[in-house]
Amino acid sequence: MTEDTQLFSKPYLGDSRLDRMMGVIFALSGEVAVLKADIARLTNKTVDEAKIETEMQAFAREILKPLTDPDFDVAPRQVR
Repeated sequence: MTEDTQLFSKPYLGDSRLDRMMGVIFALSGEVAVLKADIARLTNKTVDEAKIETEMQAFAREILKPLTDPDFDVAPRQVR
């Protein structure tokens, strides 16, 4: 299997600085998710692992929403 080098030479978000920033955001958000799960495990004697997994999946969907949802708008909406 050969790797398409041109695929990785172009920035995904249009600017390599944005790509790196998103990488930092993903890494930090992953750490937050792991810490949340660890705290839940340490503070609860009866830990529901399925609930933790569901929350982590929801967290991942939320952090990826700006990239995966074409209708996502980062600009705040004005209320009239």
